[in-house]
Amino acid sequence: MKTLEDMAAEIKEISRRTGKEMSDEEANEAAFTMNGLAELAVEVGMRYANMRGRLRKEPKGFSMEHGASCTVCHNGFEAGKGWFDKYEQKCLLCQRAVDEGVIPGYVCLNSDSFYSMYDLNSKFKVKTQRVKKLIKENWFKARIVLDDSGRAHHYIFLKSENPQLAQAERFNPVWKSKERHNKKVNAVWSREQAKKLKEDLRAIWRR
Repeated sequence: MKTLEDMAAEIKEISRRTGKEMSDEEANEAAFTMNGLAELAVEVGMRYANMRGRLRKEPKGFSMEHGASCTVCHNGFEAGKGWFDKYEQKCLLCQRAVDEGVIPGYVCLNSDSFYSMYDLNSKFKVKTQRVKKLIKENWFKARIVLDDSGRAHHYIFLKSENPQLAQAERFNPVWKSKERHNKKVNAVWSREQAKKLKEDLRAIWRR
């Protein structure tokens, strides 16, 4: 295993070959950051593998021993306030909604199967109060996750139950063009970053 000093020296050499000079402080900071990211990636991977393994023994799921973010509402939760099962990690409010059939479990695994209130605000430019009015008028069908006081915690608009929204998105040329462009840009960026990271790691770890 290479030391941080060795990593810093190799980072400086890689930087020099690409025409960018780095100071010792910058190289040391970069080495420290890369080492921290590598350790974090290993820790997260092992933690997830352990949870999947535990799920075989506890198929109904279990309380999470560390904090994370909910796959449904994306809110963060603390240790002991989340649940992990075959539908991945969820806050207790969204978990209850899944258990009670308020929302189908597949929304936890497929974010393309529904719209959130944020999506209606941003994609469709419909303000929250207007959305609530349209829900009451049965224009939109919402699956509402409630908090412990009975107030709305999160809105789910299934595409299967709101075909007018899915159709509007599908046939809007501006959205389609923007979505294609964003996917293309993101794909190119991801490939470039992955390639660069692999090259850097290969240079550092596989001399």
